[in-house]
Amino acid sequence: MRTLKIALAATMLLLGTLFFTQYARSMNIVTPRDSFFAAFADARNQPLHPFWFYIAGIISGANAANIILTGEPTICDTHPFEDTAKTEEVVMRWLLANDLMDNPDILLEVAVPLAFEDQYPCQSIKA
Repeated sequence: MRTLKIALAATMLLLGTLFFTQYARSMNIVTPRDSFFAAFADARNQPLHPFWFYIAGIISGANAANIILTGEPTICDTHPFEDTAKTEEVVMRWLLANDLMDNPDILLEVAVPLAFEDQYPCQSIKA
């Protein structure tokens, strides 16, 4: 009986996942500089654009990975999600400060976590 319940739950989860993937918008595994500059321009002044959710996912993923590896987050107390202009500013300022605006090899998935870690480091007290 327990095996039947587990199989039923797994089937329901699979069907639910397949249903919602039909509505998902695909994103590249890595987003090169020219693509993410264009994406910033396309998403500007559109706070519900999927690009901003993608960036939030990158930040969350970087934090989750750091928590798994070290037990502590790497990015803390960021600005509100709705402030998309600030999100763009944080990334662009980091690119400028590190002289990476003209680097064709920079990727969004690298720039975003490093920019946010630089702007919003976690200030924890070490015992």
